[in-house]
Amino acid sequence: MPKEQSDKRPKNRPNPHSDPSGSRRKGKKAPHGQKLKEGTRTGQCSSEPQTVESTRRAPSPMESGPSRPQRADLDISRLTQSFFEGAQHFQLRDLQFTVNSPANLKPVDGWELLVKHTSPNALHDSSARYDPPKCDEDTRVKLTSELMDRISNRDRHHRLLCMTGAAGSGKSALQQSIAELCEKSGILGSAYFFSSADPSRNHVSAIVPTIAFQLGSHNRDLKEAISAAVAHDPVVFERSLQAQMDRLVVRPMRSLGGCARPDIASLPHAILIDGLDECKAEDRQEELLSAVRECLLTDDLPFSVFIASRPEWAIRTALEPGGHLHAIAYLIQLDNYCASDDMARFLRKRFEKLSLKTGNPHWFTEQNIETLVRAGSGQFIYVETAYRYISERRSSPTERLKILLTWTPHEGQTARPFEALDRLYTNILLRAKNAYEAIDTHYGRDFLLLFKIYHNNVVHGFSNTFGFNFSFDQEELTRHLGLEAEFLRILISDLHSLVSVTGSPSDCGLNILHKSFSDFLDAKSRAKDLFVPLSRVDAHMAKCCLARIIQSPDSDVSTIISATQHLPVFWTTESASIDDEIIDFTLKGGWHKIDRLPPSEYKGYYWPIVEYFDRLTAGIKNRNPDLVGMMRSYFEKWKKEHDNHCQGDVTVTLVSPPPNPEPVDSSGWRLLLERISRNALHDSSVRYDAPKCDEDTRVEVIKEIMNRIEDRQRLICMTGAAGSGKSTLQQTIAELCEEAGILGSAYFFSSADAERNTISTIVPTIAFQLGLHNRHLKEAVNAAVVRDPTIFSKSLRTQMAALILRPMRQVRDRVGLNLFTLPHAILIDGLDECKDERRQAELLAAIKACLLADDLPFCVFIASRPELAIRSALQPGGDFDTVAYHIQLSDHYDASGDMHRFLQRRFKQLSARIPNPLVYTVENIETLVKAGSGQFIYVATVYRWISEPRASPTERLKIVLNWTPRDGHVAQPFEALDRLYTNILLHAKYAYEAVDTHSGRDFLLLFRVHHINVASGLLHSSTWNIKNHIPQKEVSGWLDLGPHSVDILISDLHSLLSFQDLESHTYLKMHHKSFTDFLDAESRAKDLYVSPHRVHQHLARCCLQRIVQSPESEFSTFYLPTFWHGAATLGGLDDDLIEFTQKGGWVKIDARRGDDDISGHDYYTVLKFLDQLTKGIQDQDSVDAGWIPLVRCSADFPIEVFEIALLNLVHHPEYNSTLILRSEALAEWSSPSADGFPESVPRSVGDLKPVKCIRRKLLPRRPGRDAALEQYCTFYAAATPGSCNGEDVGHEAREIVTALVLTPIVEPGGTLPYYHPSVHHILFSYIPSSPSLPSNSSPKLQIAIDPLPGTPTTFNSRLHRTSLALLETLHRYGWGALGNYKKRVIHDCLVKREAYQDLYLVMRERHKGLVGSWREVTDPYKHVFEDIGIATFLMLLWKDTYPSSSPPLLDGEDKEPWKHWGRPPGGFIDFGCGNGLLTHILISEGYEGVGIDLRARTSWDHYPQLSKDALRVCAFSPFDLVPSPPSSPCAVPAPLSPNDEEGTLNDSTSIDTGTGPNTIFRKPEAFIIANHADELTPWVPVVATLTDASGYLSIPCCAWGFDRKFEKGRTRTRTDDALKQEMIDIIEDVKKRGLFKTRKPEGKAGEH
Repeated sequence: MPKEQSDKRPKNRPNPHSDPSGSRRKGKKAPHGQKLKEGTRTGQCSSEPQTVESTRRAPSPMESGPSRPQRADLDISRLTQSFFEGAQHFQLRDLQFTVNSPANLKPVDGWELLVKHTSPNALHDSSARYDPPKCDEDTRVKLTSELMDRISNRDRHHRLLCMTGAAGSGKSALQQSIAELCEKSGILGSAYFFSSADPSRNHVSAIVPTIAFQLGSHNRDLKEAISAAVAHDPVVFERSLQAQMDRLVVRPMRSLGGCARPDIASLPHAILIDGLDECKAEDRQEELLSAVRECLLTDDLPFSVFIASRPEWAIRTALEPGGHLHAIAYLIQLDNYCASDDMARFLRKRFEKLSLKTGNPHWFTEQNIETLVRAGSGQFIYVETAYRYISERRSSPTERLKILLTWTPHEGQTARPFEALDRLYTNILLRAKNAYEAIDTHYGRDFLLLFKIYHNNVVHGFSNTFGFNFSFDQEELTRHLGLEAEFLRILISDLHSLVSVTGSPSDCGLNILHKSFSDFLDAKSRAKDLFVPLSRVDAHMAKCCLARIIQSPDSDVSTIISATQHLPVFWTTESASIDDEIIDFTLKGGWHKIDRLPPSEYKGYYWPIVEYFDRLTAGIKNRNPDLVGMMRSYFEKWKKEHDNHCQGDVTVTLVSPPPNPEPVDSSGWRLLLERISRNALHDSSVRYDAPKCDEDTRVEVIKEIMNRIEDRQRLICMTGAAGSGKSTLQQTIAELCEEAGILGSAYFFSSADAERNTISTIVPTIAFQLGLHNRHLKEAVNAAVVRDPTIFSKSLRTQMAALILRPMRQVRDRVGLNLFTLPHAILIDGLDECKDERRQAELLAAIKACLLADDLPFCVFIASRPELAIRSALQPGGDFDTVAYHIQLSDHYDASGDMHRFLQRRFKQLSARIPNPLVYTVENIETLVKAGSGQFIYVATVYRWISEPRASPTERLKIVLNWTPRDGHVAQPFEALDRLYTNILLHAKYAYEAVDTHSGRDFLLLFRVHHINVASGLLHSSTWNIKNHIPQKEVSGWLDLGPHSVDILISDLHSLLSFQDLESHTYLKMHHKSFTDFLDAESRAKDLYVSPHRVHQHLARCCLQRIVQSPESEFSTFYLPTFWHGAATLGGLDDDLIEFTQKGGWVKIDARRGDDDISGHDYYTVLKFLDQLTKGIQDQDSVDAGWIPLVRCSADFPIEVFEIALLNLVHHPEYNSTLILRSEALAEWSSPSADGFPESVPRSVGDLKPVKCIRRKLLPRRPGRDAALEQYCTFYAAATPGSCNGEDVGHEAREIVTALVLTPIVEPGGTLPYYHPSVHHILFSYIPSSPSLPSNSSPKLQIAIDPLPGTPTTFNSRLHRTSLALLETLHRYGWGALGNYKKRVIHDCLVKREAYQDLYLVMRERHKGLVGSWREVTDPYKHVFEDIGIATFLMLLWKDTYPSSSPPLLDGEDKEPWKHWGRPPGGFIDFGCGNGLLTHILISEGYEGVGIDLRARTSWDHYPQLSKDALRVCAFSPFDLVPSPPSSPCAVPAPLSPNDEEGTLNDSTSIDTGTGPNTIFRKPEAFIIANHADELTPWVPVVATLTDASGYLSIPCCAWGFDRKFEKGRTRTRTDDALKQEMIDIIEDVKKRGLFKTRKPEGKAGEH
């Protein structure tokens, strides 16, 4: 029974806050007062002076008498209120009063705020629309005259004009002409021109502020009224269009009708709206049309509205019979007006003007004009575009006219509407493309792709990872693409007939002249070969992001951050494939560069990349798994940082105010505005067309709720199942309360909206709405926030007390306000859609403690699904048990009648709107209502799908009535319903699986088990021909769950199901059949679908486990045959049956044979399906006892390449383990009969015999931590007749290897190293497909083990994970062998890999301490180990290149053998040594040399003295080494001759002292090292030649030329001739210097 709050007042005393007359507020409005000048009000209009001043507020009549409560806001800015509301027959003379606003609350500048929300570009005379198309004086004359007559005539019947026409028919030109004519006539109230290419005017959010701005600009009083409305409600721009239009246009206009106001009929009245079809989102177009009808076309307003649009869905349905504009609009269909004569006049006039410029009046003929007009097919845009093309300044009009005429259709050819236009666009684009790409500096650039990127940027924008669209600034986009500043102007130089550029030369923007050109580019069927898909755009933009990150210097942090933020936008698209670029980016250290960025709030620009990691690396992981692993390490690090931030506490530091703070402004109210949720308001723009009840539906429940709200029932809670219509009712109640003047606030939660799916904004939003109703309350709320700006981070109860409870009491005590005169209804909808049940419970507790206080007037109405938080509060003993009136919508109100009326009315309306009336019957409606099971959302969804404007309602009704889901079914009539079910299930799944005790449990599978049990029966088996349900408790027992597991499982699903008791057992009860249909249809449930096969498979597995784990007397096999049969059709129990058999399950069953509950029928059923169930097992090799199969997968390659895969596995173990360095083959036996063949390896594996064995040694990567290990690798095969793939190849037996066994060699009492699994043997086998298995079965790869005692082999154990990794590696090797994979790059050519690895391990141990003593700000791990590797390479390279200086010692005696290795005779010279680390390592190991750099580094002073002495500061120029003639005034030193003695120089050279270049290069045959030498890199070979170096090693980091940094694609600034001459001069200079021998090539080569 519903619980009702008890009235604690004595029954014989009237309620002092009730209406004594018993009348309801519903639908009644107080009479409007009269607003006088300068803030005075009186009961009648008077111009007499007022001399009496009162500074004390007199009691209002509505506070002293028993009349019904009125709203107590006395703010003079409220135009609908009066001091003496309802009073008659009295006068007040000489009255003055003063309204004192607190000094600390500055008013909002409403007009300034309004201007910020306008779209200046949408004005008819805006600079952005300079030179807009308009009609010539002698074109469209009749139509223009008709339009102006209808707009000017205020007394006509139709005040709404709608003009529709095809693309390019001249609508905007007509609208522009009408706007200018109206402006000249003084009747233009406002004009708004939509444009899909302009982000500031391709949506509806700016249209109402722009209209209000233009109207207010015509009249000062209207401007003040609009400004006051905005100042009163600064978030008005976030409300629905109708609410905006009412507050910003209708109410201010009506306020002008009072005394001393101008006649509103004298104001400019024409409102023009152009290009409605270019506004995004058809539903927002529909919303605008509805707002125009409801607000601008009312009888008391003077407006005439003229709308122009293509005949798209929104305006078409509104104007057709049955549409809401059909009866009030005058429709002008532009297609009915022949435009051929106007088009001919247009061309003739412009061609004649061109004649005056060219001086040739005969360059065109009338026949030419007629041809072009005929090709235009009535499209003015065609002739306009053609003229733009012909009149291009840099070309001949005559030639272009000839070209254009050849593109037009010939005589007799029927022109389709856009055929000629498409041909025109195609040819213009092709000519521009060919002209652009013919220029050599543009080589390699894709004209169409680049133009499409710029076009997409201005027309559509790009969608980021949070679902918001954004566009680049043109200059920023050009930089992002790596192009020149003038690039855009160059790109479109041949497209000025279609596009234009705006702005300065360095900051230009693209402007699309015709929307039809955008339509052409976006339609593949029209653009054909010129079409560029968005996937190519995204791929190219992603490549540019990667390139920009790599090429930007580390100091350019802003550029790197920008590219990183944009990368997820383009990388996460489905079709963008940039695998090669990602690999290159990774190899060049791109991720490391991103990782070094300064920390932001939580490095949010990393998170989208992390989220899409698996999908984005799908194409790379098979090609380069090591690279993916490197990427994963970064991504996991970023994910951890993100998670830590999200879970961290927020620390707020309070700063105490100064002792005597100055008066503050309205900062508190502004701060409150930043914390509210605008989308949660009942009339917000995002909730346009929110569902609400029809007039004759839900009548009883609406009446009851409204009665209780008006009677101030303190708390009303309405619960109901998903889709039962709660939000619809709540929206209806909100609108009724607003009409009655009692709506205090409304808040609508939504799980799909991040702004209102949390609890954090509800209290500020409620406080904001309450403050709008009363100025004093607003000031009190402002003061509360100013006192404590951190209030929003505190608990809900604290927030509610500070922002609502205490401000309400303050205005009562200080101002004397009667709180019960304020609007008192507080509505909260969708509490269940708020995240986190604990926060829901917190909100309910805060409401009880604060809003339901006895001295407050509020009535709170909460609607929610019956989820845990509100269910607990309403149950006996809960917080709301005694105070709430509970309406259980699903149980107490039958919605069938309302659903029937809803469909009946909608179908009738639909029949009136379409040419072919909808054919339906009463039986059809009853069928749909019955299928809805009381869910209003069901019939609403069905109707929405049936009424889709682009389909036949009759056909769709048939589909719904007969619809059964099947694969490939295109129709989705229940899409909205499915989305609802999906969201509820996902929320429940995440909540359940987040509990730690539920770890590893599959929520969907467990729920599906219980669902099938009640929906169709788990015991539905053809074996027994029965269909039965298992009691809920027994199902939980079989699933090995606790007694209350079902309660916990469905704790978040009470809106969809509940419990019911039948025959002393408890079962689940589904509220709606449509939910069962959803769960049973894979095409609807999609990723949430769980097949019955999986259910039976899981239950069979549970049965097997229960038999094994239970004592012998406490198990039953009663259900096993049924579940086994259900799982038998597709198999999948192989591993479970193997484990069950190995653990003695069948022996256990056999021991109980003959018991009452183990019947013979059970055994018969098991035997019946034995063959089918064991198909996956019986064809496996019958290996010896002791082998345990661990993992298995399909073998996607033939058995012939299996041996190649095994050999790769044997020779390269390091690819599967980072702990292994490499393996070395120690011995090999080609047959078991060979001498020394190991005895410890298995002599057979099933029917297989050993054929070969390799003894290898595994070398660890960390010898100090792990020991080396030797292994036997034994190959097994079965001798088969000499055939392959059915072809006879002889009678000799051939051996095909099908297995490999790895056997570790461990001494008695020894242990295995950590990197090796704890096993005696590991078996890799190839299991061919068998004829006894189904035809679609494939061969298998399997890994089995012979484990050491006590080794865990369970799923997810270390041994299992290792086996899985080995299986993946083996499969990859086999697949590579099938494709004959060859390494593209051959490594280890100069230095052997094995020698390098061995020496590197030694060197790393010797120098790893440098990491701890690192003095630079750079990453020590990168630099230290990188330079150790380079030093290792050089030492081995020099060993093999130069002779040894001394004989080496015997093996084992010399711990530092490199001391005796060869080395460069002249030592080494480290160019640009930087931190000097490489020089220090080589010096420390006994090598002679120096390191030079422009400046010393911090690290230099911390090296040993020997290393310090080798590091030199030197400004080096390669030209210092070039010899010059002695007579030269600038003589430079010559290189030393090899024959010169130490300390002597050639006569022609001079040398500086100290550390100059000549001192350093004194010794010949030095070895030059250039490790990241930057600009010196290209000079290294030259310097090596000039100094007779013995060799050089260059490791470049970036590309440099001889005189500047190399820039790819840099635009040439010099002509080819100049470049050629410059090259000749360089060659001649080199020739004169005599540094190189030169010769001129013979033949044709000499000409180049």
